[in-house]
Amino acid sequence: MPLAIAIGTGWALYALAASLFGRTARLLAGGLWLTTPFVLGVGHLDGNDVAFTLAVVLAALAVLRYVRDRTWLNAAIVGLAGGGMLLVRITGLATVPIIAAVVVLCSWPRLTAGLARGALVIVVAWAALWIGMRAVSPVPDFTHVDPLPKVDHAPFVTTVARIVPWPEEYDAGIYDTARFSTQKTPGYLFGDAWWGANWWYWPGSLLVKLPFTVLAAMVGGLVCWRTVERARRRRALVALVPLAVVLTAILLPYPEPVGVRYLLPVIALGLVAASPLVVIARRTWGKVLLGVLAAAQIVFLWQSQPHSLAWIAPSFRPGYQVATDSNLDWGQDLYRLQDWAKGKKPVVLYFGPIEPVPNVPGSEPLFTPTEKPGVVAVLEPNGLRGRWLAVSATALTAYFRPVLGWLRAYCPVGNLGGTILLHRFDKAPNFDLPGPDRPVAPCDGDVSHR
Repeated sequence: MPLAIAIGTGWALYALAASLFGRTARLLAGGLWLTTPFVLGVGHLDGNDVAFTLAVVLAALAVLRYVRDRTWLNAAIVGLAGGGMLLVRITGLATVPIIAAVVVLCSWPRLTAGLARGALVIVVAWAALWIGMRAVSPVPDFTHVDPLPKVDHAPFVTTVARIVPWPEEYDAGIYDTARFSTQKTPGYLFGDAWWGANWWYWPGSLLVKLPFTVLAAMVGGLVCWRTVERARRRRALVALVPLAVVLTAILLPYPEPVGVRYLLPVIALGLVAASPLVVIARRTWGKVLLGVLAAAQIVFLWQSQPHSLAWIAPSFRPGYQVATDSNLDWGQDLYRLQDWAKGKKPVVLYFGPIEPVPNVPGSEPLFTPTEKPGVVAVLEPNGLRGRWLAVSATALTAYFRPVLGWLRAYCPVGNLGGTILLHRFDKAPNFDLPGPDRPVAPCDGDVSHR
């Protein structure tokens, strides 16, 4: 199903670009999506990032349909698309009002009809959410386990949103998600470490995670907008810009800089915006340039195998020195860790959805939980003498960063999938000496040293 959703998003981009900029443009938008390494990697995961991207692109298609033919039926279709966004992610609470506002403004100067159709969009989206929730769970037996029992603060807008009668499960999700959004998580990029929101993290992540072919196509495509006829350009602005702006505005102050996957809908809309670049194919030099771009894109895709999720642009490698969390390491190399650990009895600190000790036979944890909440026992330095240590990059540069400064000073002798760093010590390491925020480069030999 994740793969089907990722491919379906490519087809939706193909259709949206064709509707806006013509048949040739659709190949560029859909092709760039399907050949971007990060899309290939995240498209294999059972998450909602790509699914929400598909919902956003379908919403843009629905808005474009309404702009071309402003009927009640097409307004209802926009509402269905809004319901799809609500069903996939709570972020739909911000995007549905935006597409409803677009429907209202596109009806100008018939303001009364526009307001009625905008209201229809919201009502249909709300009804679609209820129907979708009850189709999955007709008779819910809902038990809420609070994921943040000591966090009561939620933004005021959450109280306003919860005035609407939502399904009980969805209402709890709104409240929990809002409280999560107040919690700062560690950020790390280009060797710089911080906690909480950081506006430059998002454009910086695009530089790290997207091939220069995609970035160049986006810049060149926007330049080529001046060649697009005015009516097409106006429709493209209405269909693409409001959704892209609201999704970006939500992320800039977001205190959890976990990865560019949150920007996937904006990236997808950006690929459509880039598709007018195909106009340069009218010239011989343009055909050559597009051919080079396509060839380089395929090279990047091929080069990313089999570690597409951890792929980093060549100028920023090794990836563990510049990126963390789902920009590099989302725990995807657990099976590689299990295979590698056979017969080695390593010490392990793994970042992922599964606790490592029972799943890595013969391993010993670097940190052991104690009876005191939030306090862990650390393996003694002598316990590492002559042994292997496997540490996830995300643990090293993000979630265990304060207590692993010493390890960032020791060079790794290898890695698993680019996400789990391997160290081997011939003598006990020094836990007391501080280390840099940016982990050091790989070792030349087979022993880790400062």
